Amino acid sequence: MTERILHNKIRCKQCQDVIESTHRHDFKYCGCGAVFVDGGHEYLRRGGELENIEELYEHTSEPLPLPLPRDKVLSAREAVLLKALFEEPRILGGKLSE
Repeated sequence: MTERILHNKIRCKQCQDVIESTHRHDFKYCGCGAVFVDGGHEYLRRGGELENIEELYEHTSEPLPLPLPRDKVLSAREAVLLKALFEEPRILGGKLSE
């Protein structure tokens, strides 16, 4: 299963700044300019004086929710079934029917 980045952040050991990249190409330096972070939730990129980087990123292995068309509004029944499918597949017999 693919890992998803929740928080792409580091601490500079030199100036103690915590910097976080929140979206793709969101390149940020710490206050003293010793280190930088980039990539947001898309990728992890660090640079500068690597010995001054303390990793603080957080990730999860939970699956992404299914994308729904913007014009699709779920009924309460559909929402319950969709939730059951992803959270408790055994409720639906553990198999996906075609």
